[in-house]
Order: sequence, then C-alpha cells, then structure tokens
Amino acid sequence: MTIGNNPAHFEEMRIGGGTNDTDGGADFEKDGHITTTGGLTVDGATLHAKGDPGSNAELLTNGAFETPYTSGVADGWNESDAGGVLTLSEETSDVYAGSSSQKYTRTSATADNAYIVQNNLSLTTGKFYRLTFAVKVLAGAIDALFIAGTTSGIQNLIFDSITVSEWTIKTIDFKLDEEIVGLGRLRIGTGLSGAATFLLDAASL
Repeated sequence: MTIGNNPAHFEEMRIGGGTNDTDGGADFEKDGHITTTGGLTVDGATLHAKGDPGSNAELLTNGAFETPYTSGVADGWNESDAGGVLTLSEETSDVYAGSSSQKYTRTSATADNAYIVQNNLSLTTGKFYRLTFAVKVLAGAIDALFIAGTTSGIQNLIFDSITVSEWTIKTIDFKLDEEIVGLGRLRIGTGLSGAATFLLDAASL
C-alpha cells in the first residue's frame, strides 16, 4: 500500500499479492486502473479476466449444429415432441455458417409443445448470461424459448414471436431466476400455435 501526500487518500493498493499471484490478487492504481486475475462484479454482473479459468467457457454442446445427426437431431441436442407433430432434420443447403443447420418442422397444432432441447446446462442462479443464435423462419413463428430447471422453474427468454424470414442473429441477455432449480434445459420451438418451420445455426451461451 502506498500513501500519498494527503494521508486521507491511498494512491495505490495491492490485495492478495497482486496480479502475478495465483489467488486472484488485484492492483488498484493511482491512475484509476483496477487490474485483477479474478472477476470484477458490479451490480451483480461479473466481468472476468483473461486469466480466470473457465470464465468464457461455452455452455452449449455443438451450438454450430454440425454433424453427426441422429434421427435428424444434431449431436448434443434432443427432441421433445409429446404430440408427435415435430420433425427435426439436418439442412445442408441453407446454412448460416459451417456445413449444417438444424431444421425444425412442426406440421400442426396439438395440446402439447414441441421443442429442440439442450439438457444439463450448468447455470448459476443470479448470474447474467448471453444467448445468441442464428435463425431463419420459413413458415409460422418461434413463440417458445425458455430455460427450464430439471427440478422446477421456467424462465421465458422471449415475449414476442420470432418471424425473421432471412438469416438473423438474435441476442438475448438474461439473469437466471432464483426459481430455476437443478440443471438448466434450453428449449426452442413452438407452444400451441400450430405449424412452423425454421432453421437454427451458430448458437452460443
């Protein structure tokens, strides 16, 4: 710690051994810079240093929707279709990036929802997340996109239908609700709104 000419103020302060220490030390410098190997949290939002292991870890498996596909579903994803009206397939001629996109085709309305799902997401209550994905709607609309807990809780991530007819990147920032209990499940699809066809690609969380 360095004390300046005015003893009421500190010019510099080092905590935890500083930025070269392995325990997440921090330097508070007189020019206003704060340097740390850990994370800096402001109003609940955490900014991570490059040296913070796992801070930028991708949570989705195969968000690029590349091969292999099993029964029309990209590796790492699952189908939820209690009403038997959903067909998932690999699309190779109309993609946003890479070689494949995931095609979703719902043929009719039923009393059940129909989704493409990513299970077992390790999410933390109260933390901020950013979901991005490329989407192209060929018919109908996406009107259901949410996080569900494996034990309980549902958090809607959209409140208006997605109807973009050209490849578009959608970005959704959200803070995980306290009601989400257990591992998270990302679900994208349609509720009870009827037929819809769309393509997904380049997803990241």
